[in-house]
Amino acid sequence: MRLLYRVVPRSEVGADVPVQVGFSAGRQARRAVVRNRIRRLLRETYRLHQHPLVELFRNRPDTLTLMILYRADPAVARECIRRDLPEALRRLTEQLKNTLLEG
Repeated sequence: MRLLYRVVPRSEVGADVPVQVGFSAGRQARRAVVRNRIRRLLRETYRLHQHPLVELFRNRPDTLTLMILYRADPAVARECIRRDLPEALRRLTEQLKNTLLEG
């Protein structure tokens, strides 16, 4: 799993939202049905664990643009996503807190 992000002014985004998120499943999942299922799992897990990240940007003039990529074995997607994505989001939130407090 990989998270790619950038912090941009809300005026560049074109929408007044604190966080924009995209989801992608790799081509290792050869069938579209499997890729769609992986994206669905990513969205649901993100939805359940998004709150600290959204709160960090709610009252800021910036927007976090985030892309969540799943590149691992499709056979273990459910376990990997439910285990690794919440931890990755927690680490990203901590990293952004430290970065935003410095700047």
